[in-house]
Formats: sequence, structure tokens, C-alpha cells
Amino acid sequence: MTGSNGLVRWRSRRFRVALIALILISTGLAIGQRRPTVPASESAASREPSTSDLAGFLRALGRGIDFEPSDSPDDLASRSSVTVSGTIKEIVDGRVFGVGSSRDVEPRFLTIGILVKVEQVLSGDRSLLADDSVYLEISRSKDVSIQSVQRATPVDQRVLLFLDDYSQGPKPFSLVQESSIGPRQVVFAPYTEGFLLEDRTTGAVTGGLESIDELGPAWQRDRASFDRFVAGLTRLNGARRSN
Repeated sequence: MTGSNGLVRWRSRRFRVALIALILISTGLAIGQRRPTVPASESAASREPSTSDLAGFLRALGRGIDFEPSDSPDDLASRSSVTVSGTIKEIVDGRVFGVGSSRDVEPRFLTIGILVKVEQVLSGDRSLLADDSVYLEISRSKDVSIQSVQRATPVDQRVLLFLDDYSQGPKPFSLVQESSIGPRQVVFAPYTEGFLLEDRTTGAVTGGLESIDELGPAWQRDRASFDRFVAGLTRLNGARRSN
């Protein structure tokens, strides 16, 4: 069963529950809702952002998502519309959904748009790419600015993404405003455990929205090297296609 929590995909509860949560978060009414906070080090202009800055930011956005993690990367890849590795090229103000005629009318659902230049398509439908790139969105509250996400993102940060086609958005809500990069034929949402980063310092795989430490044994294999982790997924999916 597939659901969504703020344009993050999970296999768990019904979509209606997610929509109620989105309304509460977007209007600031969620009881005990923690605001995602940017690490203090992010505001320091004296150094470049690190992968840990971005991971900490994403982890705050993903905190509290109730989902059933996949047993392995291969299992998640088989469920995804497309699985890709690539580099983050742009962070933008994503699409806005709601019930009114403008983004000023509550409830409204704000998103962070992420444009990724694809290095490899590891599984899924290559035709969903546009100009060798994918565009994905994750939800944000009005307390999280696009500029803060941009400041937390290293230049050419490498990612491994397990994505679901989420072009229609959170129905039955309407598209109020397009993303700042304009309309895209396909808009993706990452699975909660399917947003992985290469640590710029160590070369290891680290989790974005969810800590990879919390996932099963199959997720721990080859995680010391982003390239080996990706290569392992490539081998598994190559074997599946040949069978």
C-alpha cells in the first residue's frame, strides 16, 4: 500500500490520514509539532555547507513520518517509478497546493523543489527523465525558507533517489502555483528511506529523510562507499532484467 506524507512516499497508512497531517502542519496547528531547525553552523558564512548540514536539515523535515521501510534497496527499487543516482543542481520554491486562488489562502501545502542531474538510471522508466534530469518535491512548513535549504546544500551534492511519480500532487487539492522553474511533465516524490546522500568527507552513504542506521541489514552492505553501494544496486537490477 502506498501513501504520502507531504510529497514523501511511504508504504503504510491511508492517504486521508496524511492529508489531515498536512493541513495541520501547513496551518501551524499540529500539536507538539517541532519546527525543522537549521543547524547553527549553517548560518556561518565562513565555510561551505557539508553533507551533514543537509542531512540534518532533511532529517528534521522527515522527523515523525510513520512508514514501513523496505527490506532492501533492491526491494525499494522494484517498487519505484525510477531509481537514479546524480547530483543536486538546483533548490527552488516548489509547487503550492491548496483550496484557494493563491498561496496566501489556508490550508496550503508548500514544497521544496530539487532538480537533480542524473548520472545513472538504476531501475524504472528512463522515459520519465527530462534533459537527463529529475525534479522532485518534498513538503515544508512556512517556517522553512528555500534560502535556508539552499545554504545547507553543498555544490554538486551526490544523491541516490528512489522516486515515485507524484505529478498529480495531493488530490483533491488544486495546484495553486507552479514551481519557480516552471511546469514539469513529471514531478517525483522520494520514498522516505529512498533519499540517500554521499558524504562529501568520507564517501560513505548517509540517509537524508531517514537515518540509514535505522534500516535493515541489506541497507548496510557497501554503505561505506557510495559508488560501491550504487554499483551493487546496478548489479542486482541487471540480474533481474536478464532473468
